[in-house]
Amino acid sequence: MTFIMLNSIKNNFNKVLFTNKIVLAFLMAMLLGLVTFRIFVKFSRKKKCRKIFFVGPRKTGKTTAINAMLDESGENYIGMKKKTVPTRKDHRVVFKPKKTFNFITTLNNFEIIEKHQKDDEDDIKKFSINSTDKYIFFIKDDQEVYPALAGFDVTFVKWQKCSDHKNKYVTYLEENPMKLFELIYEVSK
Repeated sequence: MTFIMLNSIKNNFNKVLFTNKIVLAFLMAMLLGLVTFRIFVKFSRKKKCRKIFFVGPRKTGKTTAINAMLDESGENYIGMKKKTVPTRKDHRVVFKPKKTFNFITTLNNFEIIEKHQKDDEDDIKKFSINSTDKYIFFIKDDQEVYPALAGFDVTFVKWQKCSDHKNKYVTYLEENPMKLFELIYEVSK
């Protein structure tokens, strides 16, 4: 009798063990499928555009700089006019340069957003500055000061040509789009 009970327990144990092996194999197959799917999704996504925001007061050269960059990169195939008008709404340009730049190979897909200047006393609200994005702030005069922007990712630039570079916190672009491309590359690292 004891032998029959032991044999019965052994058979039940083997059935449970076999069932557990099937369940374990099924779970491993599901896990392997899920991992494979996640890897496929990760590598099949398009790379996101890096966003750089151009902000600053009116008549500081933001639109002119974008036009010069389009000319330099080979994107200006429609012959954009050199005369600019005041920006009334946010303006977006996605750069996928047709020419390669010898100093940068990774700057192939980025978006410049020229922000519309709002009528507000607060500089942060006026230029739509937030703490998550990168900004290139165009100024007219070397002595312009915006203390409210301290702590944000803002790089001050002057687009127009000038003889003396007085302010060490301002990048002087001298109307050179290649300097602006280099700056965007440095800012977007």
